Amino acid sequence: MDIYWTTAGGADPVQYLKDYPTRYKMLHLKDMKERRQFKGDGGDPSQWIELFPYMTSVGDGVLDIKGIVSQGHRSGVEHFFVEQDMVANPQVGAQTPPRTSS
Repeated sequence: MDIYWTTAGGADPVQYLKDYPTRYKMLHLKDMKERRQFKGDGGDPSQWIELFPYMTSVGDGVLDIKGIVSQGHRSGVEHFFVEQDMVANPQVGAQTPPRTSS
C-alpha cells in the first residue's frame, strides 16, 4: 500500500491495516505537506499530477507516520519503503535518513 495515494483517495491507511491484517506485506511511505484528496475519483492523470506538489519528506508532513508504521508492524507488514518522489536535490535526499523511527 502506498500511504500517500491511499490518503489522496480519501481512505485511512491505519484503518485499512486494522481491517485487513496480514494483507499488506509492504508499505510505501510518503508524506503530505497538507492533507489533500483527489478532486474526482482519481481516474484521470491530471488529478494525480495536481497532488505531486504536496509531497514532502517522510516525517515533515501531516501524515501519522509513526502510527502507520506501528500499525503496520502489528498487522504483519514485512517491508517499509521510504519514497521521495519530489526531492529538490536528489543527491542530498538519497543520503538523508527519515526523521521518524519504527
